[in-house]
Amino acid sequence: MNPRLIIADEPVSALDVSVQAQILNLLKDLKKEFNLTTLFISHDLSVVHHMSDRVGILNGGHMLEIAGKEEIYRNPVHPYTKALLSSIPRNDPTQRVVTQEKIEVPPLSPYPPHLINIGNEHYVAADVIQIKHFEVQR
Repeated sequence: MNPRLIIADEPVSALDVSVQAQILNLLKDLKKEFNLTTLFISHDLSVVHHMSDRVGILNGGHMLEIAGKEEIYRNPVHPYTKALLSSIPRNDPTQRVVTQEKIEVPPLSPYPPHLINIGNEHYVAADVIQIKHFEVQR
């Protein structure tokens, strides 16, 4: 069939860690060998980081933030993204994210938010940022 796109919706969510690794490695090998694009959907942000080049954060079917993986993990802007990233379990206590401030997630509008490019190909839902006062951290 020679697909150009694979959509993988939670492909490893209920699997043992060793089986997860086998499946993820297979997906990466297929992507490389056949020059495939993969839309990888997961709640496991550690796996998302391992598998993705760009990351989009969805809530209620709305895209709230999208950027290259290193950018979004280093510089999350949307409160929902910050909350998700702070919940990633860390083995190394020095790497744990301890959020001192309470993260307030704005109520989700019934209308899709307008995404603003804040630089570095990093797009954020415009309802949560003050464009005039925002600067990208480098």
